[in-house]
Amino acid sequence: AEASKNRFLQALAEAGLRPDDQQLQRLHVINCDVGAERLGLSVQDFEDLSHRVTHIFHVAARVNHAESYADLKKDNVVGVVHLLEFAVKNKLKHFHFVSTYGLTTPDMVNPE
Repeated sequence: AEASKNRFLQALAEAGLRPDDQQLQRLHVINCDVGAERLGLSVQDFEDLSHRVTHIFHVAARVNHAESYADLKKDNVVGVVHLLEFAVKNKLKHFHFVSTYGLTTPDMVNPE
């Protein structure tokens, strides 16, 4: 999870965002398999997290324009369903979905 957290913090830094110490104390990055039942977590870990988590930021996607819908469905469709199920388990959680569709910058659209 530490490597994932570092990638996340690097992405924030590249976007000019620098969380302060108080914000960093509240940030917990959890590696899981969104396409798997219980997100690939043990029953105990899934239950514990379902009580503690307040926000879910779903930024995972498998993007490959050469693959079929059937090949991508587990990660990109079933994964969202699993996360939404988790979002309502034991207490409601804020759910934030980030799509690669909205992650273009002007230089990507109009390269010089």
